[in-house]
Amino acid sequence: MQTTQSTTIALMHFGGKILRGTEVCAIHTIDALQEAGYRVLLIANNPDVIASRTRRPPDKILQSAFPEIMFDENFSFPLWQWLKKIIELKTFLITEHAALLFSSGGLPCQMGKPISKWLNIPILVHLHHPAPKRYFYFWMLPWADLIIAPSRHTQAVIQKKCNATAQVVYNGIDVEKTFFPAQRTPELRNSLGISDNAVVIASIAALVPHKRIDLFLRALAIASTKSSLPLHAVIIGTGADAQRLEQLSYELGINTSVTFIAQVPDISLYLQQVADIHLLASSEEGFGLSVVEAAACGLPNIVAAAGALTEVVQNGIDGIHVQGAQPEAFAEALLRLSENADLRLQMGQAGRQHAVTTFSVAAYKNNIVQQIQRLLTSN
Repeated sequence: MQTTQSTTIALMHFGGKILRGTEVCAIHTIDALQEAGYRVLLIANNPDVIASRTRRPPDKILQSAFPEIMFDENFSFPLWQWLKKIIELKTFLITEHAALLFSSGGLPCQMGKPISKWLNIPILVHLHHPAPKRYFYFWMLPWADLIIAPSRHTQAVIQKKCNATAQVVYNGIDVEKTFFPAQRTPELRNSLGISDNAVVIASIAALVPHKRIDLFLRALAIASTKSSLPLHAVIIGTGADAQRLEQLSYELGINTSVTFIAQVPDISLYLQQVADIHLLASSEEGFGLSVVEAAACGLPNIVAAAGALTEVVQNGIDGIHVQGAQPEAFAEALLRLSENADLRLQMGQAGRQHAVTTFSVAAYKNNIVQQIQRLLTSN
């Protein structure tokens, strides 16, 4: 095997034009590999989203499409483009002497696995969230040399759906310079028109059905009628459900107590300066990045007892698990925390400690590099 200093790793990523959890993982991975002495190639459809945020630029960048073959409700069979792209990437990787392919997400593995077989180099897949069984097979996940999962929940889904073993590496966040409890000032909250005595519950999520923002709104409507303090929701995110959710807030009579924000330049400011509680009612999460970010800022979490959320939030210690999908149950949890500032503080401090010890960028970098080194050593 080559020495670390001369070993080239190609990271393949398919993503959008905004920064999401998957892009954050890719950024931390590139930083970790370069800090460990590896040469890193970035192959991505939107490489600037990642390359502009790494500590130093990847050693080589290739902008590339990822034509997907998939048979489902959106039938896709671009065979010729797929084969042409495989040949193009194979030539690039030979020229750059790549020793390992790192598929950030499942889709890049669909082209990456044939290339890795052709070049006789290993491929690692970092699967960020569960997916339907057919996706795992179309993405060639079962034939990867190593699979990384962000939680035990995702690990179990992979094992069940395609009988493949994954290693768990929890995602990391910057708990030192970005996500931390900060001294509060009133400016940001005042700019949103939120009263000083209101208890603010934030939810940071895509406005799509499985995030169940509608369940949050219904719970807020119930809790607001019983609370001794005004309750205010701040919902940060975009998605197909945006208009429907805003309409629902009017129908429930809570529109003046809900602030919808599509995008913000810095999520941490809203967690530090505005929110008192964070809530995520998702029916499925492969990790739950916003939950960990909130905990790192010293906020207690209310989460659905679903997916990986029960791993990242310790029930009764740094947050509350809510069983089922009844708004009354979420309303009860909201009231329990909104009416008790001492409990919010206690859980927030516990969540901060849990984030520092388990979900730091340093821990992520160390664990991901160890997995890569083992894979390279075994091949």
